[in-house]
Amino acid sequence: MIGIGLPIDLIKRRPDIRRALHNYQAAVARTDAAEAEQFPTLTLLGTLTLSSDSLDGVLNNNAFFYSLGPQLRIPLLTGNRIKSTIAVRASKTEQARLELEQQILSALSEVENGCARVIYSKKRVDELLQKQQYVNKDVLLAEELYHSGLGNNSRVLNRKLQLISLQESLLQARKQALFDIVFLYRALGGGWENELQLQQINQSNQKGGES
Repeated sequence: MIGIGLPIDLIKRRPDIRRALHNYQAAVARTDAAEAEQFPTLTLLGTLTLSSDSLDGVLNNNAFFYSLGPQLRIPLLTGNRIKSTIAVRASKTEQARLELEQQILSALSEVENGCARVIYSKKRVDELLQKQQYVNKDVLLAEELYHSGLGNNSRVLNRKLQLISLQESLLQARKQALFDIVFLYRALGGGWENELQLQQINQSNQKGGES
């Protein structure tokens, strides 16, 4: 079973989407910072003054003077520069948003394609397995007829060749199914969560080729 989860989970798993999201968030932050420069800023400045020129005087509390005063900064002469900076950063933010949107749409398309491939490959394997059962029965029947004198050897050979061809097709279909599962896992932004699962699939393919 493959845990696909909700579409939003792609953001958590796919590095390309996480990177695009980070770029967009950083662009938004830079634009907000540029817009904040349009408004006046108030800063409180404090100074501590020592009025003694001797070591003994330092120990006197009256030797220290502390002053606190506000500083108001109004961007009057830099207004055009700030507006130009805002326009540039807003454009980059929009570009980052479009790139993020494109990454998400591309990821969803890959997942949809991966799901369709997995479903088709599984259906193909199931069909070949069913055909293999029928051909196996035909081989057994042809051998029984041959041993009972009611059939010829060419019929047996034809059925066995048909079975071998079918087994080769089944092996290729199982390999393709494995590739499709890996494709879907990558589209989901993950890998094999357990290496044992991959080993089990490989063992299953080997058994299928031997049957």
